[in-house]
Amino acid sequence: MTRLLEKSPTSMSSERDDDEVLGGGSLTVEEVRQSVEDYPDYAPQKLEDLDPFRYDDLPETLRKRREDKKSAVSLTKDEAVKLVEWKLKHGKFRPNLMKLVTNNSEAAVKEATESAFAHAEPLKALDILTKLSGIGPATASLLLSVNSPESIPFFSDELFRFVHLEKNGKGEMIGWDRKIAYNKKEYTQVYETCTRLRDGLNAKAASDEQISMLDLEKHAYVLSAKRNSVPKAGNDKGTKRSMEEANDDNNIPKVETTEKKRRTRSTK
Repeated sequence: MTRLLEKSPTSMSSERDDDEVLGGGSLTVEEVRQSVEDYPDYAPQKLEDLDPFRYDDLPETLRKRREDKKSAVSLTKDEAVKLVEWKLKHGKFRPNLMKLVTNNSEAAVKEATESAFAHAEPLKALDILTKLSGIGPATASLLLSVNSPESIPFFSDELFRFVHLEKNGKGEMIGWDRKIAYNKKEYTQVYETCTRLRDGLNAKAASDEQISMLDLEKHAYVLSAKRNSVPKAGNDKGTKRSMEEANDDNNIPKVETTEKKRRTRSTK
């Protein structure tokens, strides 16, 4: 299993060596590329319609808006709402979040995203977006990520836990069940660690094999999903996703899921 950190990142500084962030250099470009290739097999079935929008269509739309240069780049309200829909189906469902987000006016979304996308410092751009109703640091990072997938990571549960992985006394990797506060301090840790991690990998990679923040996001997601997935020959995706959905947030050990099913049968 990939080793990232020997110490808790809560005390990280920008002077941390790349090798230390890379866990002694054990993570490779090939491992990340393999996870990106495997992602479709682990992606939730409920996201089959939204994944292309989040990963391909919207980033391409924003790229074309930048090239157009007739106006500053921003998101429409519908695009922001659709991203939030993707986020809710990707992670834990929060029923009140969508209502809060839809309360934002078209003008407010345009103004905030236009200002944030034009800002040179992502962590300050985050503050601009969190002024919108229903937009916390995690959702704000998602909006920034679709505009800059190469350089700005999405504050996903899996990526946060991935960069906090540590070895216990038995040499086992721990941290996949780490609690998350979803605040700016934690996102700063994710952003700074992923930046050094990406830069360290790309320094050793060919020009056509460069790693993006989006690649690291998918790598973390696949690693987390594999912990609770048992592939079935000929139907990998269905088996993997059904187990993930039963586990809800991808962090409940498989044995607990099995026991829960047994208890459910016994009460029927």
